[in-house]
Amino acid sequence: MALVGNDRAIRRAPLVAGVLAVSLLAGCGGKLNPLNWFGQRTKPVAAVSITLPSDPRPLIATITALRLERVPSGAILTATGQGAAVGSWQADLVVLPVQDGALTLEFRAWPGPAAVAGSPRTREVTAGVSLSAKDLAGLSRIVVQGAENAQSVRP
Repeated sequence: MALVGNDRAIRRAPLVAGVLAVSLLAGCGGKLNPLNWFGQRTKPVAAVSITLPSDPRPLIATITALRLERVPSGAILTATGQGAAVGSWQADLVVLPVQDGALTLEFRAWPGPAAVAGSPRTREVTAGVSLSAKDLAGLSRIVVQGAENAQSVRP
């Protein structure tokens, strides 16, 4: 006797229901998960140590001015410093981890040629960073460090 189209579907229904049930149970983390029936497979996890690369640029010699200007999205921190020689370049404020509610930034820049000392005004370098309202939340002060001194502002 030949099977009609509906008879095949009826005979496949238990198979489909079983596959569906096993698929749903596979998402469980407990004893119902078929993958856990014969013991859990564990893979050894190697300990990983993550170290942040250090910035090779030296600290700017002295911090001469520090300004925090409020904007709708948070604030803009601008620092001015004096390099040891004329021509300091690629100046940045490098963020360090927050400690005791204080955000510390290092003022770093590549130095200019040592042979060109110049006047204090010609050795001036300015760098800035944008801080969001989320960055400022919970801070008691912001410190910018140079090689010889540091200055701070309150947010």
